[in-house]
Amino acid sequence: MAELYLHKLKDYDKALRMYKSILSYYSSRKDTARLARMRIGDVYRKKGEYDRAKKIYAQAEKETIAKMGLKKAAMKQGIYAQTIAAYLEQNQLEAALKKLKEWEINFPLAKLS
Repeated sequence: MAELYLHKLKDYDKALRMYKSILSYYSSRKDTARLARMRIGDVYRKKGEYDRAKKIYAQAEKETIAKMGLKKAAMKQGIYAQTIAAYLEQNQLEAALKKLKEWEINFPLAKLS
């Protein structure tokens, strides 16, 4: 439902409240909480509050780098872009979308560049 408010209805305040509620309720579930935090960053980005979005995205990306290691994370960034481009060239849209979502979750700062 929060996705609907964020992307379709563009009711950012309602989306923000819903994502914060999700984050509070599911704080013990790491993946769900991480996604809720990312979407809170998305709300701020859509509202033009880029500094707030960047802060949230940077924290998430820091977690990714800590888990993967700096060298692997840097390599993975380039691989995502190349893989998605290859899928698009082959008209494999579902595979491209799946990789794009994975990229977004692991390296959200890419949304700001």
